[in-house]
Amino acid sequence: MDPGAGPSTGVPAQGSPHPRRFSRRKPIIVAAIVVVVFAVLIVMAVRPRQQRDREVMEAAEATRGEPTVLVAKVERAPARGALVLPGNIEAIAEAPIFARSEGYLQKRTADIGDRVDAGQLLAVIEAPEVDKQVQQAQATLSRSEAGLAQAKAALEQSGAQLKLAEVTAQRWNTLFTKRVVSRQEADEKQAAYEARRADNEAARANVAAAANQVAASQADLQRLMDLKGFQQIRAPFAGIITERNTDVGALIRSGASDGRELFRLARIDTVRIMIDVPQANIPAIRVGEEATVSVQERPGREFPGRIARTANALDPATRTLLAEIHVQNPQYILLPGMYAQARLANARAAPAILISGDTLVIRSDGPQVAVVRENGSIHYQKVVLGRDFGAQTEVVSGLAGGESLVINPGDNIQEGAVVKARVAREANLPKRQAK
Repeated sequence: MDPGAGPSTGVPAQGSPHPRRFSRRKPIIVAAIVVVVFAVLIVMAVRPRQQRDREVMEAAEATRGEPTVLVAKVERAPARGALVLPGNIEAIAEAPIFARSEGYLQKRTADIGDRVDAGQLLAVIEAPEVDKQVQQAQATLSRSEAGLAQAKAALEQSGAQLKLAEVTAQRWNTLFTKRVVSRQEADEKQAAYEARRADNEAARANVAAAANQVAASQADLQRLMDLKGFQQIRAPFAGIITERNTDVGALIRSGASDGRELFRLARIDTVRIMIDVPQANIPAIRVGEEATVSVQERPGREFPGRIARTANALDPATRTLLAEIHVQNPQYILLPGMYAQARLANARAAPAILISGDTLVIRSDGPQVAVVRENGSIHYQKVVLGRDFGAQTEVVSGLAGGESLVINPGDNIQEGAVVKARVAREANLPKRQAK
């Protein structure tokens, strides 16, 4: 035995060939797993792309054939609907208040926004000239009454003299018949009687003239008293002061000659809404019909009212009928000058045709719509438009109702073109058709 050889150089250790065989197979297994994983990933990436390409090809083939369009059906408005019209709120009664007496404003008892009653004092005007005129008129009336008293006394005296002259004339006529006195003497007494009668008539005329003078003096005094009463400016009716254009110490002129009113009084416990009704809706407007009014400042609240009157004539410029709606306003919620919306029950004899606003095509020869016929062909129909409601537009003539109209027709939608129609609410297509 070789002394240099180790004891392990003899028989090999048990199990040593198996680890070496496994180590040679391990890279092959790893490579196979990697290949399988890559194959799976490639398949997962390629299949969706192939699916999308197939869909694109199908869409392209469909486009090269009959294009698909989005359509909307023509609708008819309900037989009875709500007609909403804009209007302006006005006071049921409104009056400017001017002065009837000139002078200086001594006192003011009302201001803007005050609620006043009928006959309530608003202001007092100081006018010394009027006071002096009243005193002078009173003195003139006293003189006239004194003159009337004198005339009446003269009439009584004349009446007594007339009676005496009449009796004397009768006595002398009797004596003349008995041949006691001469004819001359009897004629003198008769002439005296005639003179007294003339004096009595004159006295009566003087009494009548004096009475007329008294009446004239009384009328002049009453005029001045009324003018003095106008120094107190009072409210003609109950309402609210909406304007005040003067202040204490200001010079006030009578009447509206200077164009400046002292106050403006409005009665708003009841207000009126003035609306312009289009000619097409006039048959549905009747006096006494109910209406509701709303304002933007009171969202969700409606105020009931009734149509009080109409103008019974159309404005030739706008072809509208002026109508007036009365609304009770005890709490003064509705104020004059407010913008309001009036809702009326509109009974239509022939319900209007409504189309979607995006189906209209405006051309040089007028508005048109693209109608899809039963065979799928396109026909551009001229229409006459009515009112515009925003999302929908009223068609007066050109359509019968029930037609299918193309929404936003593109350049490829020409007259006579054949298309596939899809109703807007059922189709999953963009609103704007592809050109």
